[in-house]
Amino acid sequence: MITRQEAVSQVVARLVPEATAARAAFEDAVRVRDLGFGWLVRHEPREGRNDTSPPDDDSVRGGGAYLVDAKTAVLYFVLAVDLADDAWIDGFLFHHTRRHVPDALETRIRDVLAAGGRMTALRELRRLAPAFDLERARGYVDALENRAAPPRVLPPPSIQVGQLDPPTAGLNEHVHMWTTDRDQWYLSTLPDHVAIPIHRVHRGAEESALVICDDRLAAAVVAHMAEAGVEMVARALVPPNPAQ
Repeated sequence: MITRQEAVSQVVARLVPEATAARAAFEDAVRVRDLGFGWLVRHEPREGRNDTSPPDDDSVRGGGAYLVDAKTAVLYFVLAVDLADDAWIDGFLFHHTRRHVPDALETRIRDVLAAGGRMTALRELRRLAPAFDLERARGYVDALENRAAPPRVLPPPSIQVGQLDPPTAGLNEHVHMWTTDRDQWYLSTLPDHVAIPIHRVHRGAEESALVICDDRLAAAVVAHMAEAGVEMVARALVPPNPAQ
């Protein structure tokens, strides 16, 4: 298991590759949260102290929130805007560790089952999920009674954590997006979604989004871009026009 200090050292060494005074300052200014399955490490200068490196210090990389897997030492970059909202943790557990993460329906039916028994849980399940016939509903509640994981009904949580190290398979062909060609890209973000890489207008062409079908690879690409400081542009969800 990776210790707290090992996790901090791993992140700081990435932020400050050279053993300079800046490295010691960064290590003294990180906040660490124990998540049980990993360590959340982020740089946060303390009030009244000069813990930040000069802007022209090329030895220091852009910071952010990092997650170090306590068992494997795999390093991730957290893309969630609000770290206080633990919804991003569900996405990490579901997509990166393949753990079962209950959706809102499962949580509700478990509570009803515990409070009102099997028949009440069946009625509530069929009310909330009308597509369930009686046989399917019984199987769902059976799984809960046997402390098993029922099939997920609602969409999976979004991926808001991207793997940095070791590199994800297929990553090499995208390295230019946060290195040599980084000025040609920006990240378009939507609430509760991983950002989408957008190629800027070039030689009269329209902007184009890069869609990567492999969700984990897509998150890794975005994580590297965000860590490297590629511009992020927030997009609001536009509600449909009822008049149309």
